[in-house]
Amino acid sequence: MADDTGVWVKVYPDAAGGAPGAAVIGDATADDPLFPVNTFSFTDGGQAFDVYEFLGSGQLVVDKPGVVDVISVGGGGAGSSGNAPAGGGGGAGSYLQLENDYLAENALVVVGGGGAKGAVNAPGKTGEVSRLGSLYGIGGGGGSARAGAGGNGASGGGGAGSDDPAGRVGGAGIDGIGKPGGTAGSNASAGGGGASQAGEDAPSTTPGKGGDGVDASSFIGQTADTLLLCGGGGGAAVSTGGAGGAGGGGTGGVNGGLAVDGEANTGGGGGGGFLDGCASGGSGIVIVRVKVASGSFGPRSARSAVRTAHAARIEDGIVRQVIVIPHLDDDDAKITEYCNRIGLPGTFVDTSYTGSRRGKYAGVGDSFDVKARSGEGEFVSPVTEIVEEA
Repeated sequence: MADDTGVWVKVYPDAAGGAPGAAVIGDATADDPLFPVNTFSFTDGGQAFDVYEFLGSGQLVVDKPGVVDVISVGGGGAGSSGNAPAGGGGGAGSYLQLENDYLAENALVVVGGGGAKGAVNAPGKTGEVSRLGSLYGIGGGGGSARAGAGGNGASGGGGAGSDDPAGRVGGAGIDGIGKPGGTAGSNASAGGGGASQAGEDAPSTTPGKGGDGVDASSFIGQTADTLLLCGGGGGAAVSTGGAGGAGGGGTGGVNGGLAVDGEANTGGGGGGGFLDGCASGGSGIVIVRVKVASGSFGPRSARSAVRTAHAARIEDGIVRQVIVIPHLDDDDAKITEYCNRIGLPGTFVDTSYTGSRRGKYAGVGDSFDVKARSGEGEFVSPVTEIVEEA
């Protein structure tokens, strides 16, 4: 067996012997104009940086191999919902920050979507993966519910309120990129984990706050406004909702009130809900900065939030899938066209998160009655037939 002891060094195949310099970026393109790439420059200590902030998936064009600095944030997990006691807050997406990451060629950029809220008494969905080339950042775990544990993810989802102490524990985080969710009480749910802080426990009737995320302001030279990422979602209870963690975490819901989605492009976890009032996780973000002799762009401008909506894929009159998309004026034709254009075949229709349109928020397995509600269509929950034993 070969002896592998000794000194190991990282090899850069295109560096012509020695440590590589900064990469030269030729372009940064977005797959969808609704989710652009923000470009800006700043100077810190005499060193200029160009920054490429991907709000959606795309490609980074590398003209010359070299090193860049990267933040990759996975999509936040959704909160869960439950009958009294309520469901837990969603965990934040992963927070990965690397300096001098080597890029040898053009890099695919994927920005993970936030996890979609689940059915009543079911865990929230885990957020989706973000990546720059081979650098991956996983999504946050969904909040747990009375009927199941939270999903695995970077930051754990908060525990659900339960009469069974074994069912109250939040999901575990992953060391270095996300913290665990809190432990619930019997009558209130816990907060989801953030990137820097665990979700708060819910000892009695007061729901837990979502764990705080990370202040990434210095990475992009931001001084006026902070850039907070990866906060966990707050838990839920009958009369009060737990606060979302700093960094886009959504507030938990109450009896008769909806929870708040994780903020777009923060990886924030969605708030937990009472009954079906839980919330989706926030989408992730990928930020790349590179050292340059002088800035190529102007200063960073305020980034407007991307408005999102929910769409259901209908097949043979049944809801087969529910996804988060850009807001397209509740226009089913526009929604179907958009989904088909990004590689999702089939027919999609708008579903209102508040349930104010089409009867209720669509769930997988619901039927869709196209003639109901004055021809607008209505979602109808499946009915389970009860068969009495003889």
